[in-house]
Order: sequence, then structure tokens, then C-alpha cells
Amino acid sequence: MVRKVVTSRAQAIDYIEEAVERFGIDCQFHRRPLYRIATTQDKKTIKTLDAEHEAMVVAGLKVDTIENSPLPFSMEQGIKNRRTSSV
Repeated sequence: MVRKVVTSRAQAIDYIEEAVERFGIDCQFHRRPLYRIATTQDKKTIKTLDAEHEAMVVAGLKVDTIENSPLPFSMEQGIKNRRTSSV
């Protein structure tokens, strides 16, 4: 299930980027990193995060394990996908 979500998310972002370029849409589209973090050592949360990390790697995405984030709160574990987006 997680692999399908990760792959679908990546395909959707690629599709949006392609449409923006093809049709010359001025919408401030930019690739931005996606941070997924666990703020506690909850086993279920950590397991989900690990599964998502593995699915991103299998999908060929550029993903890093992080120990710190630019977010204004503490974290226990995290991942950073470097190829998501914002509009």
C-alpha cells in the first residue's frame, strides 16, 4: 500500500510539472523537498516512516534519512524526499 502511495505521489507531481511546462502555466510551480518525520518513538509511526522510506527508494526517488529538520519542533526520526513540489 505504501509503495502505491509513494509512486502515485511522484507520478502526480511529474504530471503537474509536465502540464505546467507544456501549457506555459504561470503558477509559481517549484520542486521542493518533502519532510516526513516522527516526533515520538511510537513504534507504529516509526514502522510507517520506515516503510515509506523503503518505498521511496524502490520507486527510485532521491530520499535521505535525516536527524534534524528545518521545522520548529523536535523529531525522533525523519526522511527527506528531494523531488516534490509547491505551487
